[in-house]
Amino acid sequence: MRIKPKLKFVFIVVISLITSTLPAQIGEQRISISFSSDSYIEALNKIADYSVYTVIFSEDLFNDEGDLTMTFENEKVETILNHILQNTELSVKKSNSIFIISKKKRSQYNWFGYIVEKESGERLAFATVHCVTTGQVFESNETGYFSISLPPDNYTFNVHYLGHEKGLFEIPLYNHVNRDIGLASKNMLPEIIVDESKSNSGYQERNKYAHDKLMRLSTRAPGLGGSSDLLQTAKSLPGIQSGATGGYFIRGGSNDQNLYLLDGVAIYNPFHSLGLTSIFTPHATRSLQIYKSGFRAQYGDKSSSVIDIKLKDGHDKNYKFGGGVNPQDGYFKSEGPLWKGRSSFFMYGRASTSTFRFNEVIKNSLFPEEEASNRTNYFDLIAKVNFKINTRNELFATFYKGKDLIKGKVENEEPEEIGLLEVREETELSWGNQVINLRLQSILSPSVFLHLSVSQNKYFSEFGVLLKEEYQEEDQDQLFFNSISSFNEDMEYKAELDIYPWSKYRVKTGLGMLRKSYVPNFQFFDEDSEELDEIKDLQFSSVEALRDRSTLYSNKWYAFIENTWTTKKMLIQAGLRTSYFAFDASDFFHLQPRLSLDYFYTPQSTISISASRVIQYVHLLSGSEVNLPRDLWYPAYDALPPEETWHYNLAFKKSIREGLSINTEIYLKDTRNKSSTSQIAYEKSSAVESLFGNVGKATSYGFEIGVEVNTKRWESLISYTLSKSTREFSNINLGNVYDFQFDRVHELKSVNTFQLSKSLVLGLSTYLASGHPLLVTSELDLNMGINPIDINEPGYKNQKRTSWQHRLDLSLLYSRQIGRTFHDLKFNIYNSYSQNHPLFYTVDPEDRVRVLQPNFSIPIIPSLSYSISF
Repeated sequence: MRIKPKLKFVFIVVISLITSTLPAQIGEQRISISFSSDSYIEALNKIADYSVYTVIFSEDLFNDEGDLTMTFENEKVETILNHILQNTELSVKKSNSIFIISKKKRSQYNWFGYIVEKESGERLAFATVHCVTTGQVFESNETGYFSISLPPDNYTFNVHYLGHEKGLFEIPLYNHVNRDIGLASKNMLPEIIVDESKSNSGYQERNKYAHDKLMRLSTRAPGLGGSSDLLQTAKSLPGIQSGATGGYFIRGGSNDQNLYLLDGVAIYNPFHSLGLTSIFTPHATRSLQIYKSGFRAQYGDKSSSVIDIKLKDGHDKNYKFGGGVNPQDGYFKSEGPLWKGRSSFFMYGRASTSTFRFNEVIKNSLFPEEEASNRTNYFDLIAKVNFKINTRNELFATFYKGKDLIKGKVENEEPEEIGLLEVREETELSWGNQVINLRLQSILSPSVFLHLSVSQNKYFSEFGVLLKEEYQEEDQDQLFFNSISSFNEDMEYKAELDIYPWSKYRVKTGLGMLRKSYVPNFQFFDEDSEELDEIKDLQFSSVEALRDRSTLYSNKWYAFIENTWTTKKMLIQAGLRTSYFAFDASDFFHLQPRLSLDYFYTPQSTISISASRVIQYVHLLSGSEVNLPRDLWYPAYDALPPEETWHYNLAFKKSIREGLSINTEIYLKDTRNKSSTSQIAYEKSSAVESLFGNVGKATSYGFEIGVEVNTKRWESLISYTLSKSTREFSNINLGNVYDFQFDRVHELKSVNTFQLSKSLVLGLSTYLASGHPLLVTSELDLNMGINPIDINEPGYKNQKRTSWQHRLDLSLLYSRQIGRTFHDLKFNIYNSYSQNHPLFYTVDPEDRVRVLQPNFSIPIIPSLSYSISF
């Protein structure tokens, strides 16, 4: 029986008065009943039909149709009603033969849903929701979900997100409101001004930078080789440095200490072409967060920083296509609905093109012989689909695969040595990642959001050298093969909950299990090795097959909880991460506390302080300070304990005026059990333990200042860093403290774009830094690769430094819309005045004068790129 809303109150009162005077003549009736995809209204009417009871309710109590599928056998009617309504805010009251369904009395109600881009349906992570009525500030989580709990009343909310139009919403909050918010994206060509200074949301960027800002700059500002690269643009931020090759060094941390996440899955090596470019491109990225300190409790495994990338979900309304090409690589992308409004897909592919300038850089760095030739190529492939099971449950699947291959070859057709017929030297360096991730997200209730995921990550890196010398006398033939390889596979299972119990308090908690397998390998063969008898045709690939691969396994279990309290003047985040790691006969248990506090001194000024402890259980054992992918990953054990890092940070952020803000930070980072390895010696041994050095300390501290400009025609990130990074090991530098290889005391950087007209954007990037310690090696050959030697006096390691380094990059972007098609033509000049920055220096060990010969890094690289989207 259904009652119209206007008669609900009167009807219930009258019925209650009548039935309360009657004797209870009906006992507790039991019934058997089934529901198959029934709505709540259908289920309640079915119960009334199957039983002797009257069920009274208003259709306005149900915001959605429901999807009930269940069976009850000989069960009390009241029990059935309570069961089907357990996930609602409704109560069941019995009065003799009548059941009355009504709203539970509550002191607070929730407005919950997703913040999305109106045109594409893409979720907007960490969007800001400002309650104008109360002055409180909320934000969406990494999936774009938000839940705001407030007392019953009429509220006005201002919702904004960088690069999108602000939205003003009036919400009467007298029931739970499930309503998504769509924000229209701005036309970024005629105007790029973004005003974020007038809300108390400074805490959102305490330790991370709005991804939209970096993504926009990466497409508009200068880039290496004409390719848009998020991590290359991120180098403009204070405290982020790039080494000669192989990655980034954030606040004095090594590249292996950075946690790179792709849709929540850790990536071992996210770089192509020895670090000249990365796999993270704005064309495929939905959100980017960078943490240098003040880590959230959900992050673990790496001890220096977190770079969290979320991929696009795909347009759920229309089909979109695009692509582009430049001298470095070419890409394509497509997206659209698989089932309009219910399912969408996103695909992205990229492959290197000629890479002729990169070949030159790599040749000069790794294969300096004039007769050497080399080839380098790489590719990326991304596929992602999502499916809305119903209004509260969604399923996502992500696939990524990428690979790099660098080959070097030296063939001496006319050997000078008498009796030597032929010399052949080959070097092969390759690495790659493969990721599969399945994720379920569910709104369990207005105040509880669930993430469930299972993921697999496969990573490999292989470095090998093959040398063959043929003589007239066969017994003089020489053969040499040496290889270092690492094959890793991670399987991770995790569950996370976001809980919003009331307006000023939020909880994030979760647990997970990570199983890692490692195949570290160090292999040597020569002409006397019996294994080579199986090889008929001596080729690099056939020798590779002889590698001995034994697998190691480690297991880690972890749990975390983070509590967030907000007021008009303060935000406090207190979290704890616990982890248990087991490998072989060794096991470790750690508590990792996380605490941060923001004080809103004025609506435009924020003071922040944070402290975090982070544990890293996997060591990167490298034989070179250049950080090539010629590495071994190895789990922690008693003789090589986990790295432990404490981060301390004090920051002050102020919005000076509209479009201009400044952020200053003082930090200290202290790492214990930092692993160090001696130079990898090419010996007839495959024992991984022979590579181990010892553990020591790493310390970094500094001062950073960043300026952000957002005006109608000018957008900039300007940063200055004053820092010091040191290492201390008992078996290095006589046990004395020495400067980290990539320590730079001063760094001044900027990335700028100027809107010259509606269609033209001028980009300009500058770099100025003091010298870093000299990296010196003996004369290079393919057998030894890059192994550093110390030219300093004993006990004074890394005292000799390079000169100051500086660079200017320029770009001019022309954008044009023709119908529904968007065209971008970009002219780019990297290192515009061809300033030589030595990658490292070589020295002849027999030369008493020790004249240093610089191996130059990247020269001037002009490029022209074109992209189209429709």
